[in-house]
Amino acid sequence: MLTERRLTGSSPLRRGCSAPGERGWRAGKAESSATGGPRLERTVVPSRPPLAAAIWASVGALRQDAADHERCYLELIQQLEVWAGQNSVANSEPVRISTFLLARQLGIDNLAAGMIAAAASLRDIGNLGVPAEILRKGGPLNPQEWRLVQRHTIVGGTLLGGSDSPMVKMASSLALNHHERWDGTGYPRGLLDEEIPLAARVVAVVDQYDALRNGRPHREARTHRQTCKVLLVGDGRTMPRHFDREVLKAFAQIHHDFEAIYQLPAPEMEANPS
Repeated sequence: MLTERRLTGSSPLRRGCSAPGERGWRAGKAESSATGGPRLERTVVPSRPPLAAAIWASVGALRQDAADHERCYLELIQQLEVWAGQNSVANSEPVRISTFLLARQLGIDNLAAGMIAAAASLRDIGNLGVPAEILRKGGPLNPQEWRLVQRHTIVGGTLLGGSDSPMVKMASSLALNHHERWDGTGYPRGLLDEEIPLAARVVAVVDQYDALRNGRPHREARTHRQTCKVLLVGDGRTMPRHFDREVLKAFAQIHHDFEAIYQLPAPEMEANPS
């Protein structure tokens, strides 16, 4: 009979089953022999999560795995720079926070602003391809040395290129484009106004602010007020026309936040991320 086959059939799943419902199914079968008829309502069926929930749980796990791999990759690249004696990553926390605030001031949403900010710490990774003695030179660079320095954008974009990760793609784009200028006088490709990706236009302002505040081997660090004057008025070498006017306007609206960020001691900045 159909009922008997359902109870005593040879389904491979039931023969080898060790799921929670197996015990209840056996109890139901034992009672049927004592009462002369099967009591199917006593059989306990193992509970299973809805298929959609199971799928989304798997997707979530895959996303977390991808995020973990991505973070490890970026950390490896950062450590490579530190081992090579560079310091742009080690001192990147003010840049990261400033980039996030400037992006948000422009109306960029939290997720995208956070991605731009995280990727900005790798903007100068291409300096790994520039001889250290040139980066640390105390005087003006000659034309050949300047060409080598400019190549750091191409080296960085190439080093971070070829990944399917949105974060790494962003880092590659920033490494390549953060020295492009709104008026087309930047490098390496001389992009003009909106040919430059928006994220790179944001980081260009932050990068210039950071360079002026920290100084260089051939140039002393400047105060916040002096730096704002260079960005918003110009000093001949750096001019407002080099930057997206909307990004520069947003900077002018929150420049006091930049000043506060660069006054924070390192431990406090680490305890108060964007």
